[in-house]
Amino acid sequence: MLAQLSKIGKQLTNIASVADAKELRDKAAAIAHYNRSVSGCRAIERQATIIRLRAERRIGELLAQSVKRGNPKVTRGDFSLPAGITKNQSSKGP
Repeated sequence: MLAQLSKIGKQLTNIASVADAKELRDKAAAIAHYNRSVSGCRAIERQATIIRLRAERRIGELLAQSVKRGNPKVTRGDFSLPAGITKNQSSKGP
């Protein structure tokens, strides 16, 4: 599991899209959940949580890059978030 987590961590450095970062975040969360229910090794769970948080930060960075600067006229429903990203998750800063 640690090898799998280190592979995910290395992939995270090359992520260029929100969808890819979300996929890695979901994988890390699944590994942490599985480990918690099966083996209970704290080191694996901790590493998976760190990778999940790094992925969430990367998602925030990518979303911040996609926002146009300035004072644009915005109407309700004008901005749509990528699939699987909630408004609450998108508002957390990097």
